[in-house]
Amino acid sequence: MFKLTGIVEFSFGKAKDEDGDGVPDKKDKCPGTPPGVAVDENGCPLDRDGDGVPDYKDDCPDQAGDAKFNGCPDTDGDGIPDKDDDCPTVAGLAKFKGCPDTDGDGVPDPKDKCPDTPKGCPVDVNGCPLDSDGDGVIDCEDKCPNEAGSKENNGCPDWQDVVIPTLYFDLNKADLKPEGKAELDKLVQTLVASKEFNIVVGGHACNLGTDAYNMKLSEKRAQTVVKYLLSKGVNNAYVGSHNYGESKPAVPNTSEDNRKKNRRVEWEVLKVRK
Repeated sequence: MFKLTGIVEFSFGKAKDEDGDGVPDKKDKCPGTPPGVAVDENGCPLDRDGDGVPDYKDDCPDQAGDAKFNGCPDTDGDGIPDKDDDCPTVAGLAKFKGCPDTDGDGVPDPKDKCPDTPKGCPVDVNGCPLDSDGDGVIDCEDKCPNEAGSKENNGCPDWQDVVIPTLYFDLNKADLKPEGKAELDKLVQTLVASKEFNIVVGGHACNLGTDAYNMKLSEKRAQTVVKYLLSKGVNNAYVGSHNYGESKPAVPNTSEDNRKKNRRVEWEVLKVRK
């Protein structure tokens, strides 16, 4: 009688791990993990900051962020992730690396030494308004930006009053007297030395004669003065005249001495700019 004995052997192979992450497929909740990616006990890629973007795809793996910025945050919500934003807590513009330009002058706020520049004013590299003539009035508010002036005159040089005596005429005459020519010659010198001037003369007459005659005579007297100035090279663009006849006496026409004072040319406007 024979007794047979034997050994039955069973071969157990390695558990299947298709993505090679060290977690067998039957336990792997993320079976398609790319090779070499660190995973947790469930076989899913690590996500240290818990923002839903796995570390291997997360440019900011230690800061919770937004998937559209590869896991990086955008604190100020300006569409520029913090890592690329020079002003991450203040909404800004992409062309200024996320920094604002509050006054719209083309210089971002962090570099702008004059952040409240009026809209549309030209500025220098520091964001400050230009003041070409250095008079303290910025160019965009300066009516004379290339000529120093005063704030009171909108950046233009101030007008100066010039004092010259009233010119008197003889009865029924419109000719300049020698002393009148001498005064006008002084005036011409002042005007030549000025940058700009403005002159208006007024012609007058006494009450001897008709109204029409005196009106015409007062016109001739004013024009005599204007023509004399023009003959000396004064620009007629800045010279004007009025005639009033006997309607505006300097003194009452009650005596010959008073009437002499009314046969005159007065300076209604006589200003220069140096």
